[in-house]
Amino acid sequence: MHRIHEELTKRAARAVGGSLLIHPAVGVTRPEDVHHALRVEAYEVLVRNYYDPATTLLSLMPLAMRFAGRARPCGTPSSAATTAPRT
Repeated sequence: MHRIHEELTKRAARAVGGSLLIHPAVGVTRPEDVHHALRVEAYEVLVRNYYDPATTLLSLMPLAMRFAGRARPCGTPSSAATTAPRT
């Protein structure tokens, strides 16, 4: 989840006085992608440290990830990795 997604979800919940269900797909991906266990841990840390536990529920969806578009050869960086600004 990107920082802007965190902000948007919090603003939406606040605007309607609602609660949040964070429900990401965290199943197996391609071998060159981030391992699913690391993604699960990242969501757990995000929800634990940056969301209100009284109004937020994390429910992981163990689905294998599906990707659209032309397949990349294994080891080729994604377009996001090659076009992201360097800091």
